[in-house]
Amino acid sequence: MTQTANNYGRVLYELSIPNKEIEASAELLNKEPRLIEFLKSPIIARKHKYAVIDKVFEGKLAVFIKLICRYGKVEQLTEAFEAYREYYAKQHGIMRAQVYVVKPLREAEKEQMIQFLKGRFSCEEVLLEEKQDENLLGGYLLKAGGMEYDHSYEGRLRQLEKKLT
Repeated sequence: MTQTANNYGRVLYELSIPNKEIEASAELLNKEPRLIEFLKSPIIARKHKYAVIDKVFEGKLAVFIKLICRYGKVEQLTEAFEAYREYYAKQHGIMRAQVYVVKPLREAEKEQMIQFLKGRFSCEEVLLEEKQDENLLGGYLLKAGGMEYDHSYEGRLRQLEKKLT
């Protein structure tokens, strides 16, 4: 993620735009990538872009997107939304984590991982995203706070191979 996107994410947070509005806008841009292409286009006049922005977005968010349009940084809008999510989570004591598994975790296992992360990173809330990865063979791979906790069979096989060679 670029420093510009991080700065834009922080500005979005400081504008006090409701989180739901940011998330809805990010989801809209993911579903309609043509909107980004339209806003990036050098052929389309700025007034036409602004008219579309006013119809799709509202309030401070519309002003923010117009400003990004003016400076030609529309391609960083999706990264700015991601940077906003990260900054928002940091400010509210929320940690985002991903766990990669072969088969779905039981509720007790999820809760155990959440408690581990709360203790390890001193956070109030953990949003644990579960993803399927057949390459792990078994076990799990937990990614959180820039760290990886590899308790997968595939990871253990790699460790054993390193020791043997």
